[in-house]
Amino acid sequence: MLKIISAISWSNGETTPEITVSTPGAYSVDFVNANGCEATKVFDVIQVNIPEISEVITNGFNIEISTTEIGDYSYSIDGQNFQYNPVFYGIIGGVYTISVRDNFGCGEDIIAHLHFVIPRFFTPNSDGFNDFFELRGIEEFGESEINIFDRYGKLLKSSKNVPFSWNGTYRGKFLPTNDYWYQIIIDGEEFTGHFTLKR
Repeated sequence: MLKIISAISWSNGETTPEITVSTPGAYSVDFVNANGCEATKVFDVIQVNIPEISEVITNGFNIEISTTEIGDYSYSIDGQNFQYNPVFYGIIGGVYTISVRDNFGCGEDIIAHLHFVIPRFFTPNSDGFNDFFELRGIEEFGESEINIFDRYGKLLKSSKNVPFSWNGTYRGKFLPTNDYWYQIIIDGEEFTGHFTLKR
């Protein structure tokens, strides 16, 4: 048998069948049915902030994601695998699809990020791991130039506007363990520093 509600009273003073609120918090509704039975329902209204990416930065090999609001969010750098931590560790260079989604299903923000990493060292020992000094993602810039020097300023490797990879040789000969220097020019901006070749 259908019970008809004859009276409704919300905790904010309204008496309509439904209300709209703009402030999160605890609310209640009292109602009386046609038989005079009274009941109260108490519930919480939670504010959900739609995710909006404010910044994505490269910090060494790490990718760090910031949002304009704090929320219950998950983060991804490939649009498929998500985690609760906004920092991704040990990521090689390249272009990544950064996604932040609300865990209640109330929205998602997606941007592309060029993760450009300058390695601090490499180990060209042919073990299949870290065998090259690589600048992944540099080809995504409009103009780029890379020069590698030894400690005396001798030019060992150079390239322009292409992906860059160096195996630690000069004229077919293996170079020894040492520090080497780079000059990287990207769209007119120059970066200099050194890295270590370890054998």
